[in-house]
Amino acid sequence: MFDASNTTQVGRDQGSCVRTNPGTSWECSFTVVLEKGNLTVAGPFYDDLQDSALGITGGTGRYSNARGEMTRHARDAGGTAFDLVFRVIG
Repeated sequence: MFDASNTTQVGRDQGSCVRTNPGTSWECSFTVVLEKGNLTVAGPFYDDLQDSALGITGGTGRYSNARGEMTRHARDAGGTAFDLVFRVIG
């Protein structure tokens, strides 16, 4: 996990995805580990690189009341890099 300029590492993520629709999508659940707490996220990742909106389902530490949305957006046509944009409420 990197900052908005993609230059400074601010955390890491860990989790898993299950293939739900072969050739179409995955259902994923993961934790974003940051310096002041963790965020948990769940939702679909699409194979065709369309944007995905995942729900922020909770958190710990500074994010203990977190809710909101994380959007995944492909940065290139090959799907080798993605922007994960967090809109955290709470």
